Amino acid sequence: MELPSLELSVSVNFSDRDQCMSKKSKAGKVLAVGLIAGLVAVLVAVWKASKPIEDPWENEPLPAQPHQPAESREASVEEIREILEDDK
Repeated sequence: MELPSLELSVSVNFSDRDQCMSKKSKAGKVLAVGLIAGLVAVLVAVWKASKPIEDPWENEPLPAQPHQPAESREASVEEIREILEDDK
């Protein structure tokens, strides 16, 4: 008993292969450009976040000034005695 012979024919169309490769390479290029753009966006965000918003030493506050000059706040002993006598 003999087995029937099977004939397999494999036909490869090289133009289909080239189209498939070109689609893969286009997808790879798009993916690479997308990854590079994303990396650039992340780097810009990190750079902006690392910059100080305001330099704390740029606008130093002025030293506190009294509302009245020191001479007008000084009182002599006689003036203090008069104030104390008026309170009695």
